[in-house]
Amino acid sequence: MTSTPGVFERSGLTYTSCYCEENIYCMVRDHIEPLDRRHYTVVFISNEEKCTPLFYQKAGKIPQIPVCWDYHVILIHKAATTTTKGPSSTVYDFDTTLHPFGLQFESYVSRTLYGDEGLWANPDDREAVLSYVNKHPRGFRLVAAEEYIKLFASTRKHMMKKCADESSDADGGWLTKPPDYPPIRTEASDDTMEKFLDFSCADDEYGEILDEWAFWEKFAGAADHGGGR
Repeated sequence: MTSTPGVFERSGLTYTSCYCEENIYCMVRDHIEPLDRRHYTVVFISNEEKCTPLFYQKAGKIPQIPVCWDYHVILIHKAATTTTKGPSSTVYDFDTTLHPFGLQFESYVSRTLYGDEGLWANPDDREAVLSYVNKHPRGFRLVAAEEYIKLFASTRKHMMKKCADESSDADGGWLTKPPDYPPIRTEASDDTMEKFLDFSCADDEYGEILDEWAFWEKFAGAADHGGGR
């Protein structure tokens, strides 16, 4: 367990590529004291169409083009004390290319959702990309870290390839190699991933869903939105 809330050594954390939901689960379970978890929020970023464009992701091949995930999961630490500008929040994203590990909320969100102006030499290219981004509004499911530990379970079936023969119940192997440890389960369920990824239901026991503006205001503590530049 970490002795300093909100401070983590990236090299000491469990990580498996393309299993962001499990990476965050292990980080909370293994490195955050139960009493400190009240300051942490797990965030599923997605939408009903399962097309979520994000910049500065390791999976990206071209910096000027966002990666379009079906979903992504990050962790936010919101400090108990506030500054003159509002709450001080830090974002942990295992798959960002931005540094350091543990970024100020405002910087992470504005750059991850909209990129940096310097990415594009041609302003028209920037406008074209941002036009695409704006056609896929991102939602944010917020889950208290302690509740996430209680509720999250996954058989990893969403990471299985589909057989060419759609009439077959057999799987076609893994889309990406799974973690070495056994699948995470709860006493009540073997798999709750679909619950977390259902963005048609705004509020239930699996967290509340906010739009981008409400998400910004909750953690940035200011009405001045950093995106859509």
